[in-house]
Amino acid sequence: MVGELEKEGKADAAAQLLCAILRDGDLHLIQPRLDVEICVKTIRAAFEHWPDSYELRSQLSLLAVTLGRKDVARDLLKGMEGKWCPQTWRGKEDIVIALIKETQPPEVARPVVKNL
Repeated sequence: MVGELEKEGKADAAAQLLCAILRDGDLHLIQPRLDVEICVKTIRAAFEHWPDSYELRSQLSLLAVTLGRKDVARDLLKGMEGKWCPQTWRGKEDIVIALIKETQPPEVARPVVKNL
């Protein structure tokens, strides 16, 4: 079904369907039959369609992590410091915090200036 929606140009609807299945706790039942690359396309399409929805970005990033694609989750979580949905990530807060830290540029050490 997800692949069919994606082929019909309805990747955003396919991503919503996957998020609903994830919320219901049934993703593990269909995961062996999912084409992960099609799922990634649907996740990216939904993000492009609704980039300002922090709740959706949280759901999509959790979906990406569940599918084993932390790289995709990191892309979705860029700029989400303090904006991710705690309800979506309940019990997995350590994962989302680590992923967000990975999206931040490394801190540059400031040179120490000594007064002479």
